[in-house]
Amino acid sequence: MELQGNADLFDLLAENANGLAIFTLDVDGRVASWNVSAEKLLGYKEHEILGQSAEVFFTAEDRANKEPEKELKTAAEVGQASDDRWIVRKDQSQFWCSGLTIALKDTGLHGFGKVMRDQTDMKNALNEVTRLNKKLQDTIRRLDQSRSELQDKIRDLEKFEDAVVGRELEMIKIKRQLADTQKELERIRGRG
Repeated sequence: MELQGNADLFDLLAENANGLAIFTLDVDGRVASWNVSAEKLLGYKEHEILGQSAEVFFTAEDRANKEPEKELKTAAEVGQASDDRWIVRKDQSQFWCSGLTIALKDTGLHGFGKVMRDQTDMKNALNEVTRLNKKLQDTIRRLDQSRSELQDKIRDLEKFEDAVVGRELEMIKIKRQLADTQKELERIRGRG
């Protein structure tokens, strides 16, 4: 297959980039081009999304916080803007997106390239690791607390043991003195 220019190369790239949505936006953030990879990830057919604002991909909370505008502004000023956030599909399901918005410039801004990848599994795995780490930290904290309480109890038992042993030793000493005193009494009686 012979390729006919940059548009064909781009289309081939976008179609073969498994798991990536690659599309363009005009300078106002409206979808300017769409392809199969974007359709697969986001659920919109080309005729449904062309000309629509890219805000439809953002959650209501992100739209309220003006995240779509901030992203385009950053890309226009810096050259690109990366984002990791929840993205909304056509069917309103969401996925955790790792995305990049790239300013398309030469002498001026012509629009934006957008690349998205579904990273929901990675986000869920990271959340699980974070949850397990917190659980481990809680367990370690409880074990440290239990160890401290056990050490306090051991010290109390040692004090008790010292007291009991001390009393036993005192009792043994008193019994010896008593036995010695009794022997002395018997000895004195035996003389008399």
